[in-house]
This record gives sequence, structure tokens and C-alpha cells, in this order.
Amino acid sequence: MAVDKLPPPSIAMGEYLLKFEQEELGHEFEERARKELRETPQIAREALAALRDLLRDDEELLFPLDDEKMLLQFLRPCKFYPESAYEKIKKFYIFKLKNPKLYANLVPSTLKNPILSEVLTVLPLRSQHGRRIFLIQVGKWNVKNVSLNELFRCVMLLVEIAITEFRTQISGVDVIFDLEGLSIHHVYQFGPSFACNALHWAQDCAPLRFKSHHIVNQPYVFNMLFAIFKPFLSEKFRNRIFFHGRNYDSLLSHIDAKYIPKKYGGSMDMPSFNRMDFYQLLCSYEQAFEELTKYGYSKK
Repeated sequence: MAVDKLPPPSIAMGEYLLKFEQEELGHEFEERARKELRETPQIAREALAALRDLLRDDEELLFPLDDEKMLLQFLRPCKFYPESAYEKIKKFYIFKLKNPKLYANLVPSTLKNPILSEVLTVLPLRSQHGRRIFLIQVGKWNVKNVSLNELFRCVMLLVEIAITEFRTQISGVDVIFDLEGLSIHHVYQFGPSFACNALHWAQDCAPLRFKSHHIVNQPYVFNMLFAIFKPFLSEKFRNRIFFHGRNYDSLLSHIDAKYIPKKYGGSMDMPSFNRMDFYQLLCSYEQAFEELTKYGYSKK
């Protein structure tokens, strides 16, 4: 998704504003990119040229070779190794080809129910590490109103928007899973097939740096849910999962209090916000999402 085609709206979250950024990196993020991703002007130029050559030779894949910003979405999480970025692109679009139900008409207007629910939220401030913070309140999921696939499609939608941000491409995201209210009815929605597919997408396909996953307020039934996912976790992904229960000090040892809502022990005073505003914010990207449907491997 090209960044320059996205509008810059924002919504109020208490005293904070949430917007998906279009700003240039700035010195702090340029330094992060250099230290963590090997990004320098020369390395970037060479990697872009090499990745274009690899994609040009792949006659079965439709990809916008002239869209430098979209190429960077794959080069940055792969630390500017063009072969690795090409493999990531192939896995991403093969996943799209093999999962047509997940990607069919993947635009905000088709996901109004999951967006309006209180399950998925993007917090307005980046962490001290410059990362986006996603909050997923699984216990608020009404399985009668929103299917598991709808919920996963909504996660995919948020990731698609997040990876257009230059700073998120560099620093990645932290995810907080609040499992307060998780019940056996939620657990019954999952199975090994879904767990395998979802983790394959997150670990191997999505061009996003998932830096940490924080589990809070987990009840005993969570052990059943985690057992479904555990066999499919890579060692790298597993090492980035942290279990806090109700020990919010443990959570704050990873993410500073100023970036965490008060209900989790932080100092961010973020009351409930208008979910319709959040839906409309995402809908402002509708045209850009429609354009993304053009790209990928042919069904043939």
C-alpha cells in the first residue's frame, strides 16, 4: 500500500490523537534503521535495485516495481537483504493466493462489526522503543456477532495499515493480549488448522516486526488455548512472548508506564473512545486497500 496515497486523518482518544503517520523518519529513527536494519542510502539503493531485478524475473507475480515505498515495506523487516525480502514477498502473496476467504474484499467497509467491537485497538502513543502498540481484548469478543475469520481479517487490516508507516517498518510493534473474560466459548472457536495458518502468516509472511507479545489477565482456561498454538510457535516468536497475569509491574518492565493505559498499571489516561470514529478512520483508507487487491499471484 503506497503511503503517499493515504490521507492523514486522526481521532481523539481522550487527550491523545491516533493517526497513522506519514512523517519522514527523523534522526532518531534513521539511527535505529542504521543500527538495527543496516539501512544507509547506499545499501538501500543497491537493495532496491536488486529486489526489482528479482521481482522482474518472477513473471507470475504482479507487483508494483516502481513503488519504492512498497518495496521498502519488505526490505526493512528483512534488514535490506534483497533475497530475503523477495522470499518474504513470495510467501506473503502465496499465502494470499491460498487463503482467498481471508483476503476476499479485504477493505474496512466489509469489517464494520469487528472494528466496532472493543476487541482490537491501536494505542495512540509509540513505546519508548518507537514501536506501535496493539491492544487485543479477547474477552470482549462476542463469538455470536463476529466470527474468528472476521477477527483475523481485522488484524490483517490493521497490520496492512501499520506497515505503511516508515517508523513502524523500522521499530515494529508490541502486542498486548488482555485475556480478562476469556471463556471456554472463545477457546472452542480455535483449532490446530487455524493456529497453524495464523502463525504461519505472522511468523513467515507478514512484513512486520512483531517485537513482543504480552499476555495479561489470563485465566486458567488460557492454558487450553495456548496448547493449541504452542506446537506452531517458532523459537524466535516463543522467546518474545511474556506472561504477566495481573502483575502489571512486570508488563511495565517492558513498556514504560506513560505508554500504557491506567487499567494496566500505566499512566495513560485514555477513556473509552468512539469506535465509530475508529471505523471511519480506517474507512478513509478504503481506496488504498482496493488497489492492493490487484497484486499477487494469478489463480492459474
